[in-house]
Amino acid sequence: ALRLVVCAVGGPWLMAATAFRIRGLRRLCAVVAVMCGVGFVAAGAGMAAQSVLAGQGRAELGALVSLAVLVGTAVAARRYLSNALVTRALQAHVRMRFGERWIYAEGMLDTGNHLTEPVERLAVVLVDPRVLAPVVEAALGERLEELARDPFALASRLTALAPEWARRFRLVPFQAVGTERGVMAAFRADSVEVHLNGVPPPAMGPAVVALSPTPLRAGELQALVPADYVARPGRTSPAGQSPWAVGGGVVGVKAG
Repeated sequence: ALRLVVCAVGGPWLMAATAFRIRGLRRLCAVVAVMCGVGFVAAGAGMAAQSVLAGQGRAELGALVSLAVLVGTAVAARRYLSNALVTRALQAHVRMRFGERWIYAEGMLDTGNHLTEPVERLAVVLVDPRVLAPVVEAALGERLEELARDPFALASRLTALAPEWARRFRLVPFQAVGTERGVMAAFRADSVEVHLNGVPPPAMGPAVVALSPTPLRAGELQALVPADYVARPGRTSPAGQSPWAVGGGVVGVKAG
């Protein structure tokens, strides 16, 4: 009985400390609690299967059910933890500056975003239209979602609605799944800072902030930042600086 108690109590602690190389006592206790919980669930499932389906004389079926529960739990947990770790590694706090105004957004790095604005060759940060609403003129803020769906809807009237933002207005062509040729409305930001897990952001230059025509990840995100933008510190954009850096107007063409 004593040996059984020592194995039952000390076994999970030794397994957790060896397998995960845990140093902190608090984290070790959490891992042991999860291991014991999974073990109890698997054992209970095996005993239930043995009792209900095979009677008390057959332990093989109970062992198989317990093993199946353990394997299924391991597979599901690995998938969940992998997604959680990747999501955490790609999370970003984005700060965008338009003149004297700053916009903050919670977003993620997007390794599949290689968009650049066609004239200045600046990186394109994709945002939910509601992110810009608090800092633009009221007449424009109320119609940002309309502008995101149809970039040409307000192009001719943008100067009258919001003169300052008209000088920042851009059109960004793109391709996506189900969209062979598309155009997004965008505005040029003076600078974009990307904070990743407490790491100080590198010095970033201007970028183009595009209005997403569809919700970002079912409305959970506010911004998608191209991974290339933060992978190359010291450069203003993946394509470098352009002589049109101070330009304005549609598609980067200077307003007359």
